[in-house]
Amino acid sequence: MNQEAVLPFVTQNLKRYWVPLLCGFLASCCYGIIDGTLIWMVKPLMDKGFIAQDQRFISKIPIYLLAIFFLRSLVTYSAQYFLAKVSAEMASRLKINFFQRLLKYPAHVYDQKTSSEFICKINDHSLLMANSTTELINLLAREALTIIALLTVMFMASPIFSAIYLLSVPLVIAILSYATRRSLVMQRKVHRSSEEIEHHLQEVIEGHFVVKSFLGYNIEQEKFAGSVDKNLNARLSEAHIIARGSAFVQFIGGMVIAVILFLAQSPFSKLSGGEFACLMTAILALLRPLKQLSSVSDLFQKVLASAESLLSLNKIPQERLQGRTHPLSQMTPASVQFINVNFSYGGEKESVSLRDINFSLKPGQTVALVGPSGGGKSTLASLIPRFYQAEGKILLNGRNIQEMSLEDLRQHIALVSQQITLFNDSVAANIAYGSYDIDWMQLKKAAQLAFAEDFINDLPQGFLTKIGPGGYRLSGGERQRLALARSFYKRASLIILDEATSALDAESEDQIQRALISLMAQSSTLVIAHRLSTIMHAHNILVLDKGMIVEHGTHAELLKAQGLYAQLYQQSAGESSLTLSETP
Repeated sequence: MNQEAVLPFVTQNLKRYWVPLLCGFLASCCYGIIDGTLIWMVKPLMDKGFIAQDQRFISKIPIYLLAIFFLRSLVTYSAQYFLAKVSAEMASRLKINFFQRLLKYPAHVYDQKTSSEFICKINDHSLLMANSTTELINLLAREALTIIALLTVMFMASPIFSAIYLLSVPLVIAILSYATRRSLVMQRKVHRSSEEIEHHLQEVIEGHFVVKSFLGYNIEQEKFAGSVDKNLNARLSEAHIIARGSAFVQFIGGMVIAVILFLAQSPFSKLSGGEFACLMTAILALLRPLKQLSSVSDLFQKVLASAESLLSLNKIPQERLQGRTHPLSQMTPASVQFINVNFSYGGEKESVSLRDINFSLKPGQTVALVGPSGGGKSTLASLIPRFYQAEGKILLNGRNIQEMSLEDLRQHIALVSQQITLFNDSVAANIAYGSYDIDWMQLKKAAQLAFAEDFINDLPQGFLTKIGPGGYRLSGGERQRLALARSFYKRASLIILDEATSALDAESEDQIQRALISLMAQSSTLVIAHRLSTIMHAHNILVLDKGMIVEHGTHAELLKAQGLYAQLYQQSAGESSLTLSETP
């Protein structure tokens, strides 16, 4: 991505904070002017104070210095506060804006990228861009005005020697330009390696049981050390480029000072003691802002690299949220119809995941999906809420879901997945997730239907108990019951159960199955289950294999057909018998 695309993004974000930015910028400019004024005072201090011994002037020097340093402290505070305010507010706004985009990315984006990539970009790079931008503005304003003020002082002291000093400027600019280009390359490598480190940390933290069980300590340590070394080498290379540029700039400045000192001692020099002291003080004072210029180039590259990283999030297309408004009646069982539906994750014909899917789910009925792992059951279910876009037609109550707004569509679908997602909040907030105002009667009824009320009441604060990140304070079965209670609370027209009872014991599963029967009487249900005993009473059972419906019918019809379903059922019955026989 080139600078023409990145710089407008940075400036657009800065425009929103132009008032505090202007205040900080002007304060930084004043800081440079004040420093130039302090240097200019060297001339009268030498000529009138130390050489001419003007006591009247000497007596006023403390007052002058006190006034100047008071103004200097005032502008220092103003520059730091207002620019810090811009940085903090910009970083906060960037995080909120990109988090809002994150919420609306299609499901396939989450499949292709790791969460650590998003975390690094949204959190770290937003902060880096905001901090680097304001720090860059502060340095440019302060150091540019300082340089201008010091050059003015130098020309007032000696135009000839000042012109000699300026001969080094083109060389300094060339060195800084080279350092800027090289630094940008290294900065990108630093960002990529930082994302790699965060990704590896996330994998190990989330999979720590696997690492411990399979003794993967050394393997993970070596992989992590490799990522850290890559990041370290990129940072050291960047530091080498910046330090080398800074060293060259200072060395060139030192050579010019040596030349001026040599010429100032010649008989042709007519500088007074005050002018000479003022000139040399200004030249030496120029070393600091010139040194800062090298960090300016580094900051500029950080701004570009972080902005480029954030802009890559803008290029990711979002879900199409809008559509026609087709509100469904609350708790009215929905009908679903698949007509010639095909789907592939990669969009390639060779990797088709679903082929020629045709079936109907009538209001109030239960359709079950069974088949070998990888047959496409969960993929099929994920097409109804439009997590993925498929070819063909999917009708909800006779309306094409592609023409409906996502809000209308998903408002009436409750999904309970085998991968349970709970949030670091209270039990009540997790059950009533998505609702701003909790209906406590409905909440408790949902907990009862999910057979979760007893263990909730045993918690320290009942429904107000915090369950921790991912609900780690609860058992697997308790977490799954909360997920079911969330589905009951929503009172959706269509319920999708993807292995929703897999973590429950036989007694609890039997109780919840009875509760589901009452819920299914009010809603339509799509069930995915490996335990075939849980879907024996479904109105229609679809058997999927390699992305195709190879059989369909009731439990009795499919057993009679002696096909794949009968084989799966016999395997399921055998596994259950084996389990029972091994139970002491």
